[in-house]
Amino acid sequence: MREDLLGSHHVEGVLSVDEDRLDTDLYYRFQFLAEYFNFTNRDIAFIHEHIEFIKSLVPRVIEKSLEKLLNFDVTRRLLLGTIHGVATELTTDPDELTMQSPSIKQRATVFEELFYEMFSSKFDEEYFNKTLARRLSYKWGNKMVDVPMALNSAANMNVQLLFAEYTLNSDLPLEIRSNLALVLSKVLNIYVDMTNTVNLNGIEVPEDITKIVITPIGSPNDGYIY
Repeated sequence: MREDLLGSHHVEGVLSVDEDRLDTDLYYRFQFLAEYFNFTNRDIAFIHEHIEFIKSLVPRVIEKSLEKLLNFDVTRRLLLGTIHGVATELTTDPDELTMQSPSIKQRATVFEELFYEMFSSKFDEEYFNKTLARRLSYKWGNKMVDVPMALNSAANMNVQLLFAEYTLNSDLPLEIRSNLALVLSKVLNIYVDMTNTVNLNGIEVPEDITKIVITPIGSPNDGYIY
């Protein structure tokens, strides 16, 4: 963590954090979270060293996570939405949703692309304030209405557990399995914090960046973002 990003030590051993910037600058927030979770450049290098293995887990994790969401009526109902700007045939009855439904396939694609990008990234300002911001974007000041935080939290926690399960049960050497499960846990905790922050507050991004927004059918004012 570069001290100039967080500020000076106003109290011995205590870093000063710009709280307003935490909610408006994703890269600054990442710097804070990296310090908080002890996510280091060594961890990033470790991810990149094992990127092909990690990428091989992504489709399985996303599939199992979406299957879990379909197992409960409350999460099943909230998966009815589509992604803005993507033409698709919608399922309007939650009882008819399956893994083959267009809205579920859309989510699988969006999640896979997001995780591929994240794990392959340099975890730098370009990634957080442009690439990830595009994924999570919603205009600052336009707060979400009826954001299903319980859905996001449950889905995100399940994703973390699945990555850990598949990593720890893999054929990788034990030391690598253990270290990789820990490092992935750090990354996913940072990701969860980012999504929850954007869901609650929105995030300001350049005008020319296309927004990817998932909107539950029948929700009063737009819904939630992945």
